[in-house]
Amino acid sequence: NGPYYLADYVPSNKKIFKRNPHYWNAAAVKLDEIEVIVVEDTMTALQMYQTGDLHFAEVPETVFPQYKNDAFAYMYSIEWIGFNTRKKDIKPWLGNMDFIKAINLSIDREIFTRLSSRGLNLPAQRYIMPILMGKTNSYGEDYPLDFYAKKAQKKKAVQHLEKAMKDLNISDAADIEVSYQITSNNPQLKRQAEVLQSMITKNLGIKFNITQVEYKHHWASLRK
Repeated sequence: NGPYYLADYVPSNKKIFKRNPHYWNAAAVKLDEIEVIVVEDTMTALQMYQTGDLHFAEVPETVFPQYKNDAFAYMYSIEWIGFNTRKKDIKPWLGNMDFIKAINLSIDREIFTRLSSRGLNLPAQRYIMPILMGKTNSYGEDYPLDFYAKKAQKKKAVQHLEKAMKDLNISDAADIEVSYQITSNNPQLKRQAEVLQSMITKNLGIKFNITQVEYKHHWASLRK
């Protein structure tokens, strides 16, 4: 139902999107085809942009000051955490809604963006970006809803954790362990993971381990 559909996909290589003739506003779609190339290293992707091999690329935050005056340097996306509920048989808290809420409430989004991106990013308070086009104006103007708080809510987080522990018959928060997986060649993701690790362990007292794998093995390992 979107302006493009996935026409071809080569894992760890590229995705081809073609214009969807059934899209409600197909006449306004200007590009016939979009090719998304998978480049594991963000600096490599930036170099490919500079040589004309890519039309746009994400600018690594380590070199952002060099490109802050260029329009292409600004890229909007939402960072999110996914819980692998396939493993809830061995780690039942991963499928417990109160535990998931506890993790959410333990994260201070203002501190997270300041420490993990050197203040270049903004706290994400909603899943759909407010700058996207809404029905008549921007989505943020049409639907002015900020669902997630900027600041951590430790008291509420602990309450949800205690409820989850009671439901799961767990007496010590230190017995709860989660593994946060990132790709191994991305220093920005590592910094983000370390900030999350510090916040969550401090506010909830659970174990938060960081694991790193190669990009090509990342999604396959999550399906196990």
